[in-house]
Amino acid sequence: MLLRAAALTATVLTVLAWYAPRTPDGQETAPATDPASIDWSTQPRSAAGPFDLVPAEALLAWRGQPLPADEETGQQSALDVGIRMLQKLLGGQLDPGAKMTLRLLEGMGAMIRHPFAFALVDVDTTPTAAGNVKGDDFEIAIIIDVDGDIGPMMQLVQRAVRELTDETNATLKGHETGGLRYAELRDKRLPDWCHIAWGQIDRYFVLTFGRGVWAEIAATARDRDRSLGRDKWLHPQRAKLTHMPLIEIVLDADGVREKLDSSTRRRASAFFRAWGAGKTERVFWAMGFVDRAVYCEAFFKQPDETVQRLYADPVSKDAELLATIPDEARYAIFKIALRQFFPRLFGSYYATRSAHDRDEAIEGWARIQQEHGFDAERDILANLGNRVVSHNYPRHPLNLPMMVTTLAPIERNARKVRDTIETMCTAWRDHMDTLSERDNYENPVNYDEDDRIWYLTFGPLEALAWTVTDKYIITSWSPDALRMFLEEKADAIGNRD
Repeated sequence: MLLRAAALTATVLTVLAWYAPRTPDGQETAPATDPASIDWSTQPRSAAGPFDLVPAEALLAWRGQPLPADEETGQQSALDVGIRMLQKLLGGQLDPGAKMTLRLLEGMGAMIRHPFAFALVDVDTTPTAAGNVKGDDFEIAIIIDVDGDIGPMMQLVQRAVRELTDETNATLKGHETGGLRYAELRDKRLPDWCHIAWGQIDRYFVLTFGRGVWAEIAATARDRDRSLGRDKWLHPQRAKLTHMPLIEIVLDADGVREKLDSSTRRRASAFFRAWGAGKTERVFWAMGFVDRAVYCEAFFKQPDETVQRLYADPVSKDAELLATIPDEARYAIFKIALRQFFPRLFGSYYATRSAHDRDEAIEGWARIQQEHGFDAERDILANLGNRVVSHNYPRHPLNLPMMVTTLAPIERNARKVRDTIETMCTAWRDHMDTLSERDNYENPVNYDEDDRIWYLTFGPLEALAWTVTDKYIITSWSPDALRMFLEEKADAIGNRD
């Protein structure tokens, strides 16, 4: 589970601050390195904020800022509007699990309208009989900068408590630590570790899951020298940023290995090696906007140095790529060597699986390529460029994140690339036809012959769609979205015949 979180989405690696040692009774001792020795006079652009309440030893931390307001409508995401409509229409018919899902989505929608931090402070893992890993004793913190106005967040939590708990199964008590008061909910139906606590610390609303986590966040607030925001390695890297980031991600690669290797036969280490990060100790990612363009840079802490890399250039002068971006769309031009990225992506996934799963996948993929007469690495990946364009045209009607259109430039042998992708997709569709007929479900792989678009469906919903021209492999978040883009930029995307 933790490995999958580390592998996102397109690809997060890592950073940790020094590990604050603990005394036997669980109280923090002084840090091994005195933060007073660090020059705090030059604050990074993102210094003040929720990271100042995240313990430095957190395994994974994500800090986010609200997206820039939509200049045309002045509105943020309408996700919460859709959720409220579902609640009114179906409220009496929803089971507890569905209600919980809606409340979590509602909470996410409320959270991302404020500066926030999500932190996986710690987790224990144990191997299962099936050879997988079970997460247990999670310690999670969500810290939201509400500028002291915790009322809306409290109302959201109170609604969830009223709907999802009862006096028979749950107890709600008030606690105090260091002069700060908070509420803690325990429910017999939840795992033993899942103590849910919430309250206010300074300008922040703090929601935590796990034993003693709220008190740990409060202790960090009282002594911010032990926070992630004041980490002796992270602080100088943040100070190098030339623009205010919207997203910062910090992951402790060493901590992940330490937590998972013993219970997964060193699969965590294999995962990082698949990404070429076998010796990486910590990584810090920062992303944001310069006008309409995304920038993305990362800092990798190695045993003897810190390596800085720029992954998305906000001042790209590539006229051909810029011509594919509709006016007013927000966009990114990523530096990604796709011929290396995809093998590493699949390699990292199968590094987390059993040897049997890996061997079966390798043999199955080799058999498919041989049966259909293609070599994906030779016929597709070797012909792609080292840039990827991604933009938000057309916008999703609910302004959902990650609903983007992406173009991967084809540098050579465009006809071979296109024919090979058609062969792969046809083989996939035929294979799914066989499975869907056998197991009585709808084949999710579809092809629109008129528009020459492949796309996926999940029940009534149309999802990811793609097509190929003599210049680009193009994907979008739905077939209609892809059609809109193809019409908007017909002169820039190449020949589809």
